[in-house]
Amino acid sequence: MVRAKGKKRDDALFNARLQENEKVKYKLVHDFRGNLERTWVRLCSIIGVKETASIFSGVLHNVSREHLFLKGINISNEGVRLDQLMENVVGLEQSAVHAGFMAFSQDVVTLLTDLTGDVLVRKVKPLLQEFEYNMEDG
Repeated sequence: MVRAKGKKRDDALFNARLQENEKVKYKLVHDFRGNLERTWVRLCSIIGVKETASIFSGVLHNVSREHLFLKGINISNEGVRLDQLMENVVGLEQSAVHAGFMAFSQDVVTLLTDLTGDVLVRKVKPLLQEFEYNMEDG
């Protein structure tokens, strides 16, 4: 009986940690969504919807090769949808989700810099820096 009680306690602890990890990932997805939406709106107001969709699609294509869960992001001229993303992060380590979101954010800056120097980066970098700061705190 002692072993059964110990196993139940271990199982309960494991489940509590698993639930906490899922809550943290949910917050990461929520924060990422907010940042993505603000960045999308800002870029659309500067360069247009099709151009913004092209930039985000290019970034997604590159980054999702290493971070497969990001394939849950759907980008079109109507905007960015993350319907599948939360499902894709289930079972992943929090650090892997964090790394994927940071890679996406950093790739946006890199692509904008490559295309325009720092003309566009100066306009959206505060949004991306805020996101990165929140990711480091979260």
